[in-house]
Amino acid sequence: MADIYIYKRIPPPNVSDPADSLDEYERYCRINKIFLESAPILLLAFGVPGNFMSILVLNKRSMKDNVFSAYLISMCAFNIVTLTIAMSRHLSVGILGVEVVAYNPTSCRLVRWMTFTLMSITSWHLVIITGCRVLYLVNSRTKQCTGCVHPYVTITICCTLCGLLELLITFKGVYYTNKRGAIVECYLHTNSVWMYVQFGAYALGPAVFLIVFNGIIIFLHYGEGSGLQTTKLTKQVRNQLVILVFVSSSQFIITVFPVAFFYGLLHEFFDLTTRAGEARGQLAYNASVMLFYCNNATNFLIYCFFWKKFRQEIVKMFTGETLMGSISESDFRMDQSQYGEVREDEATNRNSTINKERSFVFPNRSSDLDSTIHSERRETAGSSCLQNGKESNTLSVLLKEPQQNESWLDSLVFGNVEQIRTGRSVTTVDSVKLKGRVTPSESQKDVPRASLHTYISDRFFN
Repeated sequence: MADIYIYKRIPPPNVSDPADSLDEYERYCRINKIFLESAPILLLAFGVPGNFMSILVLNKRSMKDNVFSAYLISMCAFNIVTLTIAMSRHLSVGILGVEVVAYNPTSCRLVRWMTFTLMSITSWHLVIITGCRVLYLVNSRTKQCTGCVHPYVTITICCTLCGLLELLITFKGVYYTNKRGAIVECYLHTNSVWMYVQFGAYALGPAVFLIVFNGIIIFLHYGEGSGLQTTKLTKQVRNQLVILVFVSSSQFIITVFPVAFFYGLLHEFFDLTTRAGEARGQLAYNASVMLFYCNNATNFLIYCFFWKKFRQEIVKMFTGETLMGSISESDFRMDQSQYGEVREDEATNRNSTINKERSFVFPNRSSDLDSTIHSERRETAGSSCLQNGKESNTLSVLLKEPQQNESWLDSLVFGNVEQIRTGRSVTTVDSVKLKGRVTPSESQKDVPRASLHTYISDRFFN
């Protein structure tokens, strides 16, 4: 049995043959024509703008320092190319009723090679992205990679290997026939070993790697807190992560496997010896092909829109405004597990605010304070606590011990600015040795919520 990847016009059945039904044949041919005219338009209308918008967002300066952006941009670009080439071909088949590229062996093999190469490349992109998530969990330094070349090297190697493998399959296993100009076929025998190699290249191999990598991600997250009491937030993040992993794996399997399934087993479900059975089989195969391209049209939703920072950049792009409020802890944990996000923008905004307040209060010491503050190492961690029956967030700021005799003043300025910015009370030091370093106070007091200038004037000059 020859596969019907290249569309062929099925001639009408012989009315004298009782096994063939003319009405059934005409019905399935009509359904197949309508399907080939409508499905490509829907996939193009949804997939191309969605992937193009994702590329625009991922190319923004705030996103490009993340190594995942390079892989996601490449994935979306190949999705657009794949959808444009494949859907235009299927749309022309639905409108014209003939395969315009299959009238000579060269064009037939070229189209087949290009189509299956793009199918393999887009499938392996998902594997590479998931593998990068595993590498980040093992070594968090792999996330920050401004100007790195290894994503482009990896993508180039992936494209080259997929193209060479499909080229070998095309020249070794694909045959071309044109039976008296009526039936055009460009097929790969289903009993050929090359059929299984091709199936492993674009479907089975990527599916196995996706399942393994997603399983490792879940295992690493559950192994982090082994032996410790699991908080409610940790359980919530783990549940969301399990759902995301399940959706990404199942979406690939559901969309990719049917075309490989019908590719080799179509004769097991349909009687291809009759014209009506052949028309039914062709409709089923075309439906499975369109289902495969649903993966190209929708995978940007799973791999981009689950990124909270990505969604914020989309809102900013369309409205010109940044979303109010900080990223919730659960969203941050999800971004951290999937894309290696850190709270860099908060740290940048805090340092900018500190510099402005210091230059206003102590204009003559601005440069000294800048050099001192920038040399300090800060480590910020969010924790949840229960106060007066209400849940609130506390921010713990750990500062390196001052190195200069007067650096206690820098700590005072930094602490008060943090209190003004967050609206929370900040504990300061009461007893200070001017020629020494900061010493713990015997009784700590909350800084009143007043302006920085008023507080320093009242405390030191009145």
